[in-house]
Amino acid sequence: MVRTGSKAPHRLEISGWCAVALQEGYFVSVGPAKFVEDVRAEARKITWPTRRATLMTTGAVLAMAGLASVFFFLVDEVIGLGVRKLFGLGG
Repeated sequence: MVRTGSKAPHRLEISGWCAVALQEGYFVSVGPAKFVEDVRAEARKITWPTRRATLMTTGAVLAMAGLASVFFFLVDEVIGLGVRKLFGLGG
């Protein structure tokens, strides 16, 4: 196989790996009950943020959104003022 310089695996290589994995039994089908059991086991491993951490993150997001909106409002006003002065538009 000819490489084109990319280190990412090509589609044919990936499909080849999948074929080998299927042949070796790596992708074993499980029943619905086992699937639900595995999902619940994985869900128990999740560490949820505390109420304080959630409120802090929410506050930071709202503050940054507010700052961004003020910034873009000011940029829009300055550009609008420049266009009005340049072309003599508006009052």
